[in-house]
Amino acid sequence: MSALHAVGVVLAVGPASDALLASAGALVAVTVAAAAATLLYGRLLAGRADDGETRARLGRARLGGAVLAYLVALAAMAAVGWFGALNDAVGALPVGRTGLVATLVTVGSLLVPVVAALGAVAGTVPAARVLDDSSSAGSPVRGLVRALLAVTAAATALVLAVTAANPNTATGLGWIATSAVLAVLLAAGAPRVARLFASVRKPTAAERERLERCCEAVGLTVVAVRVVEKSADDAVATSVRGLPGRRHLFVGDRLLEQLDDDHLRACLALQAGRSRRLHPELRALTVVAPLVVAGAFVDERLVLPGVPPAVGAAVVLAVGLVGLWLGQRLIYRADAEAVDRTNREAVLETLQTTAALGASPTLGRVAALRRMEPPLARRVDRLRRSDGGAASAADD
Repeated sequence: MSALHAVGVVLAVGPASDALLASAGALVAVTVAAAAATLLYGRLLAGRADDGETRARLGRARLGGAVLAYLVALAAMAAVGWFGALNDAVGALPVGRTGLVATLVTVGSLLVPVVAALGAVAGTVPAARVLDDSSSAGSPVRGLVRALLAVTAAATALVLAVTAANPNTATGLGWIATSAVLAVLLAAGAPRVARLFASVRKPTAAERERLERCCEAVGLTVVAVRVVEKSADDAVATSVRGLPGRRHLFVGDRLLEQLDDDHLRACLALQAGRSRRLHPELRALTVVAPLVVAGAFVDERLVLPGVPPAVGAAVVLAVGLVGLWLGQRLIYRADAEAVDRTNREAVLETLQTTAALGASPTLGRVAALRRMEPPLARRVDRLRRSDGGAASAADD
């Protein structure tokens, strides 16, 4: 009898079969319950006034329902023997339990309950179809498809992360390369993550026209714009997320309310300067790369003859700190470019306004170094000094 046939017999009549069937039943039950709950809640919301708060509540219900459904499904499946049954089934495969197989099994066992989370998302589709500003019947469906793609990307990132952490599947340069691929995936998914953890909406027609006009004036190119809804006590910021060429702009709603076009252009010019200098990517590289390489030294995945692991890790971390300090100059250059594209007073006033709204918080030395961003007072002083130098040159 072949090994594959033997596995089929085990799954057909053995205890693993009962556990897998019970796990499937638990998953179906939780998925249906989650879809029904979000469907009923969505209908309740759809009966209310169509406003931003209603859509924000639906978004929170979608996210909260998905997380809760996943956790409940995972707990229910674990209770009926999901993990043990899957391990038994994979252990009977001809390839055996290699390091990579163990990684895939771990990730796969955690990924399957995501079906319940997708059920919770699907339950909100009818209400989203009613509340969606675009009045497109396919918009909620496209959102569900994007959610499926996001789950697939997250699973890929999880596989890479677990593989990188497993000394049997990634050593030395393999650890570094796997971490690099994982970092690129996370950067590509940053816009999606930002939408999940913040209340965002599409800009109105007037907001879109204004933002497009201001972005074009300062040379900021993005593929999508979202307005971040904030309460009166929340910090308001503007940010650019995503990989170069696929940037997404997030703008706080109160910034749009309180900044006129001159100051909005200055605000976007500051972001454009950062984006053109790849400040987000270089900051992530300068923070993550030393940690990854230092971890490789400490775990003895990376060994240099005559260099103790602790010494190698310390040197790498020190180089990273120097890189963060030097990288702060990118912000100074972005500020100067914003002045060239708009005017000095608009940039100075925008920095002060955004600081008052919490978008540019006062940073201590450690926080400034971690963010690779000089403290706001230092940026303002530098701009004012350069203004004085320019004035003196003009008088001469």
